[in-house]
Amino acid sequence: MHFTNLNLADMKPNLISTNLSGSFYLKTELLRDPFLNGIVSAKLFHSIIDSAYLDTVNFAIQAKDHMIKIIEPSYVQVGESSVFYFAGQLDKNQMVDLRFTTEKNSIRVLTSALDLPPFQGSFDGNIFLTGKLSDPDLEGYFWIPNLSKDSFELDSMIMQINLKKLVTSRQGRGLIMASYWHYDSLEINQTITNVIFDSNRVVIDTLLFANNLNYISSTGSIEVFEDTVDIVFDFFRMNYQNTWLENEGNIYFRLAPEEYVIESAIFRESNEGIIEVIKKVAWLPDDE
Repeated sequence: MHFTNLNLADMKPNLISTNLSGSFYLKTELLRDPFLNGIVSAKLFHSIIDSAYLDTVNFAIQAKDHMIKIIEPSYVQVGESSVFYFAGQLDKNQMVDLRFTTEKNSIRVLTSALDLPPFQGSFDGNIFLTGKLSDPDLEGYFWIPNLSKDSFELDSMIMQINLKKLVTSRQGRGLIMASYWHYDSLEINQTITNVIFDSNRVVIDTLLFANNLNYISSTGSIEVFEDTVDIVFDFFRMNYQNTWLENEGNIYFRLAPEEYVIESAIFRESNEGIIEVIKKVAWLPDDE
């Protein structure tokens, strides 16, 4: 089946707006059990989904003996030098092994296709989903060797994440490290963020922005509830040359749909002074 300029919103108003051109192919031996043996493939060319432009999509899966496998090469090409590859399989026991990879992906091409501000740079990335389909494990790795826009420039940033039981318990760790970045006159030559995931709670084990002896260091946690987000810093220290500022007691924030709250906090500084922050409650403006 071939199609041109297909708009899903014309078929059903609550679907997103599209402009799709390509083909769809389905072959199965038994119509009553299409996942026993069969092939499904889809191709798109120069298509638009919402506001995102896709140069080429080539995706195909094969089902045989209750095993579903992605046929390689399956990929999404956003534009020249921006390609994402897919591989993996799902067995009859609902155990999944999926891999998403990209190498030397152009950030300029990607941001332009997604109608975002045009950053310059590139990145490599790998994402793995393994285990039970209903509750898989997630492992991801991204490396950005360079990134820039206007007066912002970053050199070499690594992001890693490892989560067990993504749906039910979400236990694992995450890491972000950058060797150097600057914005206007602000220069940072060491950035480390190390977090621990524990269900709806994220423990900030390490948070550090440093430039030689000048730094900001902190630890704390972020917890997500049904309609609020609680942020607590149990340690905060800012050091600049021969002076420093450090918290005494927790620093507490709460974000809600209609307000945000900053609880009272006390800071001590190197000259034996005390700075007190008075509790503040602010109502957020209504979108209407």
